[in-house]
Amino acid sequence: MIKYFFLPALFFFGLINLPLQAQIAEGESMPVYGDCKGGKKSEVTNCSNQNLINFISANLEYPPAASMEQIEGTVVLGFTINENGAVTEAEVIRDIGGGCGAEGLRLLEMMPNWKPGIKDGLPVKVNLKLPISFNLGNERPEPDQAYRILWGTISNRSTITPAELNANLIAQVFVLDESGNKIPMNELLFSITKKRRYQDASSTGAITADMKALVQKVKQKQIFTAVATVQVDGRFVFVEKEWEVVKE
Repeated sequence: MIKYFFLPALFFFGLINLPLQAQIAEGESMPVYGDCKGGKKSEVTNCSNQNLINFISANLEYPPAASMEQIEGTVVLGFTINENGAVTEAEVIRDIGGGCGAEGLRLLEMMPNWKPGIKDGLPVKVNLKLPISFNLGNERPEPDQAYRILWGTISNRSTITPAELNANLIAQVFVLDESGNKIPMNELLFSITKKRRYQDASSTGAITADMKALVQKVKQKQIFTAVATVQVDGRFVFVEKEWEVVKE
Protein backbone atom coordinates (compact mmCIF):
# COMPACT_ATOMS: atom_id res chain seq x y z
CA MET A 1 0.00 0.00 0.00
CA ILE A 2 1.24 3.48 -0.87
CA LYS A 3 1.08 5.90 2.06
CA TYR A 4 -1.09 9.00 2.39
CA PHE A 5 -0.72 11.81 -0.11
CA PHE A 6 -2.46 15.18 -0.02
CA LEU A 7 -4.57 16.26 -2.97
CA PRO A 8 -5.14 19.95 -3.82
CA ALA A 9 -7.15 22.15 -1.46
CA LEU A 10 -10.49 23.01 -3.06
CA PHE A 11 -12.28 26.28 -2.38
CA PHE A 12 -16.05 26.06 -2.60
CA PHE A 13 -16.77 29.31 -4.40
CA GLY A 14 -14.18 28.75 -7.04
CA LEU A 15 -10.84 30.40 -6.24
CA ILE A 16 -8.03 27.92 -5.75
CA ASN A 17 -4.28 27.66 -5.54
CA LEU A 18 -2.67 24.29 -6.23
CA PRO A 19 0.19 23.22 -3.92
CA LEU A 20 3.31 21.35 -5.00
CA GLN A 21 2.65 17.73 -5.88
CA ALA A 22 3.93 14.82 -3.79
CA GLN A 23 7.06 13.09 -5.04
CA ILE A 24 6.43 9.57 -6.34
CA ALA A 25 9.13 6.90 -6.29
CA GLU A 26 10.31 5.20 -9.47
CA GLY A 27 7.96 2.36 -10.45
CA GLU A 28 5.03 3.88 -8.57
CA SER A 29 2.13 5.93 -9.87
CA MET A 30 -0.71 7.69 -8.09
CA PRO A 31 -4.38 6.96 -8.75
CA VAL A 32 -5.76 9.05 -11.61
CA TYR A 33 -9.23 10.60 -11.66
CA GLY A 34 -10.91 10.99 -15.03
CA ASP A 35 -9.65 10.55 -18.56
CA CYS A 36 -5.96 11.54 -18.51
CA LYS A 37 -3.98 9.87 -21.27
CA GLY A 38 -0.21 9.67 -21.83
CA GLY A 39 2.18 12.50 -21.16
CA LYS A 40 4.59 13.03 -18.29
CA LYS A 41 3.64 12.08 -14.73
CA SER A 42 3.28 15.75 -13.85
CA GLU A 43 0.89 16.31 -16.78
CA VAL A 44 -1.24 13.32 -15.82
CA THR A 45 -1.30 14.47 -12.19
CA ASN A 46 -2.37 17.98 -13.17
CA CYS A 47 -5.10 16.54 -15.42
CA SER A 48 -6.36 14.29 -12.61
CA ASN A 49 -6.38 17.18 -10.14
CA GLN A 50 -8.30 19.38 -12.55
CA ASN A 51 -10.88 16.64 -13.13
CA LEU A 52 -11.30 16.29 -9.37
CA ILE A 53 -11.71 20.04 -8.97
CA ASN A 54 -14.36 20.08 -11.68
CA PHE A 55 -16.28 17.22 -10.07
CA ILE A 56 -16.36 18.92 -6.67
CA SER A 57 -17.17 22.33 -8.14
CA ALA A 58 -20.14 20.84 -10.00
CA ASN A 59 -21.53 18.88 -7.05
CA LEU A 60 -20.58 20.49 -3.74
CA GLU A 61 -23.47 22.17 -1.93
CA TYR A 62 -22.83 24.53 0.98
CA PRO A 63 -24.71 22.97 3.93
CA PRO A 64 -27.65 25.19 4.99
CA ALA A 65 -26.71 24.96 8.70
CA ALA A 66 -23.14 26.05 7.96
CA SER A 67 -24.39 28.92 5.83
CA MET A 68 -26.85 30.12 8.50
CA GLU A 69 -24.20 29.92 11.22
CA GLN A 70 -21.56 31.54 8.97
CA ILE A 71 -19.26 28.53 9.38
CA GLU A 72 -16.14 28.64 7.23
CA GLY A 73 -12.94 26.61 7.27
CA THR A 74 -11.27 23.54 5.88
CA VAL A 75 -12.59 19.99 6.13
CA VAL A 76 -10.03 17.22 5.64
CA LEU A 77 -11.27 13.92 4.25
CA GLY A 78 -9.41 10.63 4.16
CA PHE A 79 -10.20 7.80 1.76
CA THR A 80 -8.68 4.86 -0.08
CA ILE A 81 -8.59 4.12 -3.79
CA ASN A 82 -8.56 0.32 -3.88
CA GLU A 83 -7.06 -2.01 -6.50
CA ASN A 84 -10.20 -1.69 -8.63
CA GLY A 85 -10.19 2.11 -8.49
CA ALA A 86 -13.19 2.36 -6.17
CA VAL A 87 -13.40 4.98 -3.41
CA THR A 88 -13.48 3.14 -0.06
CA GLU A 89 -12.89 3.74 3.66
CA ALA A 90 -14.05 7.36 3.49
CA GLU A 91 -13.73 9.29 6.74
CA VAL A 92 -13.69 12.83 8.06
CA ILE A 93 -10.26 13.55 9.53
CA ARG A 94 -11.03 17.15 10.44
CA ASP A 95 -14.51 18.69 10.57
CA ILE A 96 -15.70 22.27 11.08
CA GLY A 97 -19.33 21.49 11.89
CA GLY A 98 -22.55 22.63 10.29
CA GLY A 99 -22.75 19.53 8.10
CA CYS A 100 -19.58 20.33 6.13
CA GLY A 101 -17.94 17.00 6.95
CA ALA A 102 -21.09 15.12 5.96
CA GLU A 103 -21.20 17.03 2.67
CA GLY A 104 -17.64 15.97 1.93
CA LEU A 105 -18.52 12.32 2.58
CA ARG A 106 -21.57 12.64 0.31
CA LEU A 107 -19.29 13.71 -2.53
CA LEU A 108 -16.95 10.77 -1.97
CA GLU A 109 -19.90 8.36 -1.98
CA MET A 110 -21.09 9.57 -5.39
CA MET A 111 -17.61 9.81 -6.94
CA PRO A 112 -16.97 7.51 -9.95
CA ASN A 113 -14.07 5.06 -9.96
CA TRP A 114 -10.47 6.20 -10.43
CA LYS A 115 -7.65 4.45 -12.26
CA PRO A 116 -5.85 2.67 -9.39
CA GLY A 117 -2.34 3.41 -8.21
CA ILE A 118 0.43 1.20 -9.49
CA LYS A 119 3.45 -0.20 -7.65
CA ASP A 120 5.90 -2.66 -9.23
CA GLY A 121 3.52 -3.03 -12.17
CA LEU A 122 0.52 -4.07 -10.07
CA PRO A 123 -2.53 -2.12 -8.87
CA VAL A 124 -2.40 -1.27 -5.17
CA LYS A 125 -4.48 0.49 -2.53
CA VAL A 126 -3.56 4.14 -2.04
CA ASN A 127 -4.64 6.27 0.90
CA LEU A 128 -5.41 9.89 0.08
CA LYS A 129 -6.27 13.01 2.03
CA LEU A 130 -8.43 15.71 0.49
CA PRO A 131 -8.80 19.17 2.10
CA ILE A 132 -11.90 21.11 1.03
CA SER A 133 -12.15 24.75 2.06
CA PHE A 134 -15.68 26.04 2.68
CA ASN A 135 -15.78 29.80 2.14
CA LEU A 136 -18.97 31.86 2.05
CA GLY A 137 -17.21 34.52 -0.02
CA ASN A 138 -18.51 37.53 1.91
CA GLU A 139 -15.66 39.69 0.66
CA ARG A 140 -16.08 38.89 -3.04
CA PRO A 141 -18.94 38.01 -5.43
CA GLU A 142 -19.60 34.42 -6.27
CA PRO A 143 -18.06 33.51 -9.63
CA ASP A 144 -21.43 33.16 -11.37
CA GLN A 145 -22.28 36.74 -10.38
CA ALA A 146 -19.19 38.21 -12.03
CA TYR A 147 -19.04 35.79 -14.98
CA ARG A 148 -21.65 33.86 -16.92
CA ILE A 149 -21.91 31.06 -19.44
CA LEU A 150 -23.33 31.88 -22.86
CA TRP A 151 -24.46 28.81 -24.78
CA GLY A 152 -26.81 29.11 -27.72
CA THR A 153 -30.45 29.75 -26.91
CA ILE A 154 -30.59 28.14 -23.46
CA SER A 155 -28.30 30.39 -21.40
CA ASN A 156 -31.08 32.18 -19.50
CA ARG A 157 -33.23 29.13 -18.84
CA SER A 158 -33.38 26.92 -15.76
CA THR A 159 -35.25 23.97 -17.30
CA ILE A 160 -34.73 22.16 -20.59
CA THR A 161 -35.89 19.04 -22.41
CA PRO A 162 -33.45 16.41 -23.72
CA ALA A 163 -34.36 17.35 -27.31
CA GLU A 164 -33.68 21.04 -26.71
CA LEU A 165 -30.35 20.25 -25.09
CA ASN A 166 -29.27 18.07 -27.99
CA ALA A 167 -30.34 20.73 -30.50
CA ASN A 168 -28.16 23.26 -28.69
CA LEU A 169 -25.00 21.20 -29.27
CA ILE A 170 -24.38 23.06 -32.53
CA ALA A 171 -23.66 26.23 -30.52
CA GLN A 172 -20.28 27.06 -29.00
CA VAL A 173 -19.92 27.67 -25.26
CA PHE A 174 -18.50 31.02 -24.14
CA VAL A 175 -17.70 32.63 -20.78
CA LEU A 176 -18.51 36.35 -20.51
CA ASP A 177 -17.25 38.80 -17.90
CA GLU A 178 -19.29 41.63 -16.36
CA SER A 179 -18.69 43.80 -19.45
CA GLY A 180 -19.76 41.07 -21.87
CA ASN A 181 -16.23 40.29 -23.02
CA LYS A 182 -15.38 36.68 -23.87
CA ILE A 183 -12.88 35.02 -21.50
CA PRO A 184 -10.67 32.12 -22.72
CA MET A 185 -11.49 28.80 -21.04
CA ASN A 186 -8.99 26.39 -19.51
CA GLU A 187 -11.54 23.61 -19.34
CA LEU A 188 -15.21 22.92 -20.01
CA LEU A 189 -17.08 20.15 -18.20
CA PHE A 190 -20.56 18.73 -18.80
CA SER A 191 -22.13 16.58 -16.07
CA ILE A 192 -25.34 14.67 -15.40
CA THR A 193 -26.49 14.16 -11.83
CA LYS A 194 -29.43 12.23 -10.43
CA LYS A 195 -29.44 11.46 -6.72
CA ARG A 196 -26.03 9.84 -6.14
CA ARG A 197 -25.29 8.94 -9.76
CA TYR A 198 -22.86 11.18 -11.62
CA GLN A 199 -21.35 11.16 -15.11
CA ASP A 200 -19.15 13.76 -16.77
CA ALA A 201 -17.06 14.59 -19.82
CA SER A 202 -14.68 17.49 -20.34
CA SER A 203 -12.46 19.30 -22.82
CA THR A 204 -10.30 22.38 -23.12
CA GLY A 205 -13.27 24.40 -24.37
CA ALA A 206 -14.78 22.82 -27.48
CA ILE A 207 -17.69 20.38 -27.27
CA THR A 208 -16.12 17.01 -28.04
CA ALA A 209 -17.63 13.75 -29.25
CA ASP A 210 -17.54 12.39 -25.67
CA MET A 211 -19.42 15.44 -24.42
CA LYS A 212 -22.02 15.10 -27.18
CA ALA A 213 -22.44 11.41 -26.26
CA LEU A 214 -23.01 12.43 -22.64
CA VAL A 215 -25.70 14.94 -23.65
CA GLN A 216 -27.45 12.21 -25.65
CA LYS A 217 -27.82 10.22 -22.41
CA VAL A 218 -29.70 13.02 -20.64
CA LYS A 219 -33.14 12.05 -19.35
CA GLN A 220 -36.04 13.61 -17.52
CA LYS A 221 -35.55 14.42 -13.80
CA GLN A 222 -31.77 14.68 -14.11
CA ILE A 223 -29.67 17.79 -13.52
CA PHE A 224 -27.42 18.85 -16.39
CA THR A 225 -24.53 21.17 -15.49
CA ALA A 226 -21.93 23.03 -17.51
CA VAL A 227 -18.84 24.20 -15.60
CA ALA A 228 -16.26 26.40 -17.30
CA THR A 229 -12.85 26.99 -15.74
CA VAL A 230 -11.11 30.29 -16.48
CA GLN A 231 -8.03 31.97 -15.03
CA VAL A 232 -8.29 35.42 -13.46
CA ASP A 233 -5.16 37.04 -12.03
CA GLY A 234 -3.42 33.66 -11.92
CA ARG A 235 -6.25 31.93 -10.06
CA PHE A 236 -8.87 29.49 -11.30
CA VAL A 237 -12.49 30.68 -11.36
CA PHE A 238 -15.37 28.27 -11.92
CA VAL A 239 -18.42 29.50 -13.82
CA GLU A 240 -21.40 27.19 -13.53
CA LYS A 241 -24.79 26.90 -15.19
CA GLU A 242 -27.35 24.28 -14.19
CA TRP A 243 -30.50 23.06 -15.91
CA GLU A 244 -33.27 20.79 -14.62
CA VAL A 245 -34.19 18.29 -17.34
CA VAL A 246 -37.94 18.11 -17.82
CA LYS A 247 -40.41 16.10 -19.90
CA GLU A 248 -40.59 16.67 -23.67
